[in-house]
Amino acid sequence: MELGAKLLQKYAAHFPLPDPTVVLAEHKTVSGVRIKTYTPVNATAEMPAVCYFHGGGFVVGEVDRDDPLVTRLAKDTGLVFASVEYRLAPKHVYPAGFNDCTDAANWCIDNAKFLGTNGSVLLMGGSAGAALALGAALKLIEEGKAAMLQGVVACQPMTLHPDAVPAEYQDHYTSYDEHATHTLNSAQAMRAFFGESLSESSGPNIDVDRWSTELHNAPKVDPYIQCLHHPRLKDLPAVYINACECDTLRDDARALKRTLDKLGYRTWSHAPQDDPNANLCSFTLGCGTPMTNTPASHITFLSSRRHV
Repeated sequence: MELGAKLLQKYAAHFPLPDPTVVLAEHKTVSGVRIKTYTPVNATAEMPAVCYFHGGGFVVGEVDRDDPLVTRLAKDTGLVFASVEYRLAPKHVYPAGFNDCTDAANWCIDNAKFLGTNGSVLLMGGSAGAALALGAALKLIEEGKAAMLQGVVACQPMTLHPDAVPAEYQDHYTSYDEHATHTLNSAQAMRAFFGESLSESSGPNIDVDRWSTELHNAPKVDPYIQCLHHPRLKDLPAVYINACECDTLRDDARALKRTLDKLGYRTWSHAPQDDPNANLCSFTLGCGTPMTNTPASHITFLSSRRHV
């Protein structure tokens, strides 16, 4: 018997059983992007779809791995989730995976009647997935589909390349050093994900002047992957940012919040529902895992808010 089968047999009781109140289904876009949908029994056609992008530094991760998380979020929010199997580096370098994400977001919009949603989309992701969610949202805005964009839920987002931090943020961009080894996405792992050759990242001292682009291949100031460099960031209708104090990417999240503040975004508690023109932002900094700590109420708020 394979080791994996033995482990599954031993620990099967500890794994969550499929939830009968959430219906899973498989789909593909015209270009072949796999999308897995999660439809709760209490979903209504008056709400947007949530297009979800998994994390993994653009290099690892898969839709099925996040089944328990996405199922729970769909059940707790009553929203239809569409989880995207975008292509990964290094086999598929940038912009392949990003193009898959924008393709999936458009698929959610175009297939609203089939999905049972209202034709708008809320984009969500964690870490690299959050970067893709922000980038795909900005791409929709560029394509003239801002009215179809409900907002972005960005859990511990990647928003800057550590070698291309704007001068105004450099004194506050310290989490790569403070928490270099505190999480799975360590500083060394992040640099490898961004494109440093593995041979150069094998030791504790990283020569940042010898980076290659052989893994992900996105430029250090790419406006879709490093969204703080995008000139239309101010056009995002609403953003919820969830970060972790001890994460390597903590200050990426803080930089995004600081930028949105400067652009005039209002916190949710100071912008009533009857002000549809207000650009909204909320920020949570905690000690747990940002993805599992994202309140369903925040996702529901963004999905139900009407904006013009």
